[in-house]
Amino acid sequence: MNVYCCSKSRCGPLAAATAVFVTFSVSAGEQRQLDAHEHGVATVNMALEDDTLFVELETPAMNIVGFEHPPRTAEQQQAIAAAIQTLETDPSMFVPNAAAQCTLLAADAQHSSDAAGTDDHADGDHDEHADQDEHEEHADHDEHEEHAEHDDNDAGGHAEFVGQYRFSCRQPAQLTSIRVGLFTAFALTEEVEVSFLGPDVQTFMELDAGQPVLRVDR
Repeated sequence: MNVYCCSKSRCGPLAAATAVFVTFSVSAGEQRQLDAHEHGVATVNMALEDDTLFVELETPAMNIVGFEHPPRTAEQQQAIAAAIQTLETDPSMFVPNAAAQCTLLAADAQHSSDAAGTDDHADGDHDEHADQDEHEEHADHDEHEEHAEHDDNDAGGHAEFVGQYRFSCRQPAQLTSIRVGLFTAFALTEEVEVSFLGPDVQTFMELDAGQPVLRVDR
């Protein structure tokens, strides 16, 4: 676990947070030589502005549901829906320390993939040419299955889950730690890279199941 902290550094408005987050991510990526999309690794950006704590989550879908291609079955669709519900409603997903008196005001999670485009094709062109392509489709059935299995294993679709959370903190100066519950909720998540930007601190930490708590050291 690595920790990078730049204390007593006055930060600008929340609009500047994105640039800082990018700086953190690039620095961490260079040091650890990580790909932008690595299975088992999630990215969380946090920003504290006045009494509001913002949290942004980005994680490969593999870490959450075990596949990254658009859902192909009802079970996979249900798995995505269940994951979104967990990300939005699990009270242990992000837990600021009690002294900060933070209350979750909003949580939104989405699954981003090529599912929409795939569905459009299935409802349009595929149906339109179903009869003429049936024979060819049957001939290529084995090849299609092999390709699908390859996608399942290698997650070539690179779909992701993204989440946004907003907390109101009655004692923001007392915010000293935030527990991340991704490891408990989603066992395939092995590491979470967390960037934190506050009025008097900038911190980057790599969390894992053994150390799931971000320390906000001022």
